[in-house]
Amino acid sequence: MQDTPTLCTFVTSLQFIVTMIATLAFLAEKFKVLNDLCFKGLLPTPTFRLCNVTTFLGCVRFRSSREPPVDSRYKLVVICLNTKYDLPEEELEDVILHEMIHYYLLCKHHFEDKPHGKEFKRIMNLINERHGRHITVSHKVLKNAKELDTERRCHDLLLLDLVDGKFGICHPTYSHFQAAVERLSMHPDVKKLTYYQSYDPFFNRFKRTYSYKVYLITAEDIAAHLNDDDLRKVYQK
Repeated sequence: MQDTPTLCTFVTSLQFIVTMIATLAFLAEKFKVLNDLCFKGLLPTPTFRLCNVTTFLGCVRFRSSREPPVDSRYKLVVICLNTKYDLPEEELEDVILHEMIHYYLLCKHHFEDKPHGKEFKRIMNLINERHGRHITVSHKVLKNAKELDTERRCHDLLLLDLVDGKFGICHPTYSHFQAAVERLSMHPDVKKLTYYQSYDPFFNRFKRTYSYKVYLITAEDIAAHLNDDDLRKVYQK
């Protein structure tokens, strides 16, 4: 009789995705780290600001200095990051890097006919290749934000009670649902696994996954968006 495979045969560790809303401290810290990593520390520290809008995730603003030579100085450079959307930390870093490329071209006095011209894309692709980033010229969150906020969809969700007291949500694809149940219920970090089916648009933010990614979720969000009517099954360990 073949031995039952251990969990590490399937999953070596839970892959958590933590979403967050940017803060000024986060923006300043990441600017310094990414400046040293990707721009050799050449970018002067700008002013950092936060905003809450629906039109962009980040932007660079500047005013030219009136002191001579006028075209070689900038009186004020501001990098602004949007706090309307909670995103994974890596995506926020990519947004910051996107704006830092604009800032770099500004410092080099390289102006293009398009906001994301050939030189912007060259630097973007270089950073993506060298540092494993995923910088893009636009962000799909903005394209689908309204739809994601309101559309009712059926979500088959696995709620994980973790041994450290935290909670996680896994949103497996239909074809991988049963496999996700088997793998996650066996994981030593999972105390209890519960299946919920919900139409709450809140869960639109959790992408369906083939790789059993787990999104951390707060107890408050669970109480607000899941109820007994949504409960389908509790998987005992």
